[in-house]
Amino acid sequence: MLNGLITAIVNETDIQEEYANMKEKLAFVDEKALSIDQQFSSVAGPLEVDPINENGVKPEGERTKLPNKGFEIREYGEKLTTSFLMGEWLKTSKTLEGADSSVKQEWMTIARDGKYLIEAVAMRVCIHMLQVYTKGFGAPSSVHGAGSPTPKGLPLFSVNHTSRQGSIVWRNMGQAANLNAPFSATALQDALDVHKNVIKAENGYKVRRPGVYDLIVSPFEEVNARKVLNENQSGETSQYSGTGNNANQMNQFTFRGNKVNLVVVEMLGDLDKHGNKIGNEKMWFLRNTELITKTRALKMIELYKPKMQNYQNQDTDAYIVDIRAGYACDHYGAEYGLVGSKGDNDNAYAD
Repeated sequence: MLNGLITAIVNETDIQEEYANMKEKLAFVDEKALSIDQQFSSVAGPLEVDPINENGVKPEGERTKLPNKGFEIREYGEKLTTSFLMGEWLKTSKTLEGADSSVKQEWMTIARDGKYLIEAVAMRVCIHMLQVYTKGFGAPSSVHGAGSPTPKGLPLFSVNHTSRQGSIVWRNMGQAANLNAPFSATALQDALDVHKNVIKAENGYKVRRPGVYDLIVSPFEEVNARKVLNENQSGETSQYSGTGNNANQMNQFTFRGNKVNLVVVEMLGDLDKHGNKIGNEKMWFLRNTELITKTRALKMIELYKPKMQNYQNQDTDAYIVDIRAGYACDHYGAEYGLVGSKGDNDNAYAD
């Protein structure tokens, strides 16, 4: 009897608003899984062809490809129960006209609770997307998802990434003296240098520079980040990097010849409902978003859409509204487009 109401709730509730905002900030793309055994890889870049003698035999070409990596769908769900009185009224299949005031009130409660369940799913997905970043330091803590290794078996952030069959070693963390440097002008310059000169694609060549780099910080670091981005090497105020209508983009700056877009993630450093911290306030990340999105390196993998349903509890005759969702958030070659720091001066997370 509640299916019509549930459909209306799903249609009218913008579940995507907060989720889409976080997805854009963290550069995740939607991926539809065809089966739970499916594996994904990422583009690694070609190797140039070799010269041959006139009319000579063409040699077999080499392919640069990252290893495949699977995923693990996690399922989440909750239910909310109506009263016995609501269940009895639903059996009559009548409109709200003439219904008891308590029934009318509970109808509104069901609508509110249905919206709550949808937003709760969106919140859980947002947390998992952010944890793919925040759990990328140190030894991998899981096989898939947040805290999982790269396709080559290393932490997302490491000084031992390799390219061209291991002959080239590179890092996507700070310098050896301070792998997890707090955010500063010096640390930001190093991160830019890493993107431009240190990181190598699997074919061994430097990755393509984006038009703008994205700097991701928490609200705790926002003021410091704006201060650094507003000052160049001589301490003079720099200009926003936008032109024309974009000149008023308050979050885009020029920094020592580079365009940097400031992305503030409010959830970074928050506590979840179980009291667990989602990263820490001092973490910061510099991202080549063009590369990340082009290679679809950060995926929100969905096996099925969130499902809402209602049914009657045969023991109590009350009606139950519940929701179930199944998805995975994981990284597939994101190390080529991300430089990260815990911001705590801890050098114990080198591998």
